[in-house]
Amino acid sequence: MNLIIGVVVIGIIIAGIAFFMASKSDSKNTTKEELQSTAKRESQSRTQEELQSTAKRESQSRIQGESQGTTQKESQNISIKEEASADMQAVKQKEQLYHYMTQELQNLVCVYNKEEWRQLKKLGEISQELYKEKNDIIEGLSTITGRMVKEYFTCVDFREEEGKLVGYVNDIEKLKQVFLQFMMPFYPYYYKELSEGGLRYTALLHPNTLRLFQQLTGKKFRPGYRNRYSTGVRAFEWDKDRYKVYGKDGRLLCDAVFDSDGIKEGYGQKKYLDKQHPDWDIVEEGTWKEGVFQSGILRYEYKKSVQ
Repeated sequence: MNLIIGVVVIGIIIAGIAFFMASKSDSKNTTKEELQSTAKRESQSRTQEELQSTAKRESQSRIQGESQGTTQKESQNISIKEEASADMQAVKQKEQLYHYMTQELQNLVCVYNKEEWRQLKKLGEISQELYKEKNDIIEGLSTITGRMVKEYFTCVDFREEEGKLVGYVNDIEKLKQVFLQFMMPFYPYYYKELSEGGLRYTALLHPNTLRLFQQLTGKKFRPGYRNRYSTGVRAFEWDKDRYKVYGKDGRLLCDAVFDSDGIKEGYGQKKYLDKQHPDWDIVEEGTWKEGVFQSGILRYEYKKSVQ
């Protein structure tokens, strides 16, 4: 009896141990699965977070890049607009200088033709804006045209009067020399015939003056434009440095080569007394009083043959 009881007890113990081991195994399996499941969820969660974080960074980077790109583009656009504005301003200033010079030359021609040069004291007005920019404009011109304009401004003092800059002559003789550089070389010898014949001053502007105007405006100006008197007679013609000038009646006034001192060679007539040069014969056609030439024509005939 006791043996049976002992066997039963041992069986129960063995069964309990087996049950305990099975439970423990199940528990381990459950724990392992839970750990794996948790790890998987955490991995998925971490991966998702990383993806979200990466996407966020990329989005921020893209936005920042777009922002920088936009800023850079806006900056470039602003720079382009500023450059365009500066270019337009420079063009405007050049055109203002052109209008100023043409107006002044027209006034100076009028004074010279009326033989009132010695009475010239006051010139025209210039804007404050152009006055400040004129030196920069001159520096951008070619050597010859830049020198012409620069020499002109050295003869003028600008004074402010009632908010305007008014020009005053500081050297009348130098201004005359500078002014004549803007004109055809025969102009100072035949200005009276030319003006009385109704020739426009624009026809008498030197080719260098027209080049200056082209540099200031971008437009081309034809030398000798409207080169005819009111009678229809052609006033002058030229080939390089040799000029033929005619009166309004078609009479030949000169056929000569000019330099800075006037007629260098050829034939010319002048309406004022000049010292006789050993290479010239003077034919007196006019009125004299006590050995002084009063009016008419002194025809200078060059002795040397003209090639």
